[in-house]
Amino acid sequence: MAELEFRRAELEQANKALREANDEKAHILGVVAHDLRSGIGGMSGIAALLDMSRLEQGRLNLHLEIADLRGLVAESLAYHAHFAANKNQRLIGDRCDVALRCAFDPVRLRQVLDNLLSNAIKYSPPGAEIRVSQRAEGPLAVVEILDQGPGLTEADAAKVFRSFQKLSAQPTAGEDSHGLGLAIAKKVVESHHGTIWARNRTDQRGAAFGLSLAMRPGA
Repeated sequence: MAELEFRRAELEQANKALREANDEKAHILGVVAHDLRSGIGGMSGIAALLDMSRLEQGRLNLHLEIADLRGLVAESLAYHAHFAANKNQRLIGDRCDVALRCAFDPVRLRQVLDNLLSNAIKYSPPGAEIRVSQRAEGPLAVVEILDQGPGLTEADAAKVFRSFQKLSAQPTAGEDSHGLGLAIAKKVVESHHGTIWARNRTDQRGAAFGLSLAMRPGA
């Protein structure tokens, strides 16, 4: 009887996993179908799905360079300046006088920074101030983006980096969201042996998303 009970529990667990896999497959197909109907502009969602698939299978090849992280942050800030201006937002990059030399894949890490900045713009209201902090904390290079959106509820904070999650906050100008960007960002940062986080600002004026990487000052 104990053996039968064990086998029954195993079968129930397998059926549950199968149902979850089917649900995720249906969701993916729905996103792809939506993007195909949306034309070229919607293809970014399919690219994100393919990225996520490679990451889940451990097939992401990083091309590491040792460089100053401040340069990559400056590029991302310059790129997003006009998006912020379109919403009458102020995009401010704090000055950092210390070189933040790290080993990173510039394409992949730029993808992470772009996602975090675009989300800050997307969820902050017109007229908001979005601040990007760059600093050294001991052996770590830290980049943190502080928005003026609604912040994170307790439920949102628990799932913010999971795939296909819709948070309670809504984009302030009707922008689209595929629910994959932050999940990809987390896996990319962790593949660099770094840390990524999301929390509410200490002044309760929005959310703070950040990442840290080990510095390589002597390299």
